[in-house]
Amino acid sequence: MVPLRSINDLLGGQTTFNPTSNTATIKFGTHKVEFKMNSTEIVTDSSTSVMDTVPVLYKNAMFVPLGVLTKHLDIHQEWDQQNKLYSLSGKELMKTPMMENVEDLDHFKEYVDNENAFQLLSYKLAMGEKIHLDITSKNMTGKKISEGIEDLNTTFIFSDGSTAGENRNRKRPSIDKDEIVTLEYDIDYVRTIENKKIIKHELSYVLFKGRTLKTHK
Repeated sequence: MVPLRSINDLLGGQTTFNPTSNTATIKFGTHKVEFKMNSTEIVTDSSTSVMDTVPVLYKNAMFVPLGVLTKHLDIHQEWDQQNKLYSLSGKELMKTPMMENVEDLDHFKEYVDNENAFQLLSYKLAMGEKIHLDITSKNMTGKKISEGIEDLNTTFIFSDGSTAGENRNRKRPSIDKDEIVTLEYDIDYVRTIENKKIIKHELSYVLFKGRTLKTHK
């Protein structure tokens, strides 16, 4: 189950909610899907079907079943049972203002050699006084990665649209073939002053890219 906001922010769909009918309408590409709160009925374009769950309201956000949504929007999906990872793919995904802003801040995007050099295996996220993240990935290149070209790139995106990330000038060690790597991060929340009050902005998303870079100066 995913909140409608994430569909707007991440997937690139357009969502609207009608509070009178408790109906959410999601548009993606040429397709349109309608969900109704607490109803198993789903309307796709002009056809009606029934799903085995219902949308729910949680913390003032409507959550809809992602698997049902991607099926009816023709988004390719894969489930990795071993690592418990659910993957979506498609050229129209993540074409959103928020993601484009993050891409614009990617200083190494012109030097990327392999976009899929690492596979995400697991992560643990704790949000206390600081944000603590452990993220584990595996070298999938089939060879040793030389010193200086590993790019395990993690970006933290906050509720005000601001971002925080790792030290881009950090040392990049060599990584053995098939090696599993765990990185730890401790990140401060973004705070701004509004009307002489300090506002703490919550973490909205974590974006992880496991890449290698071309050798560059």
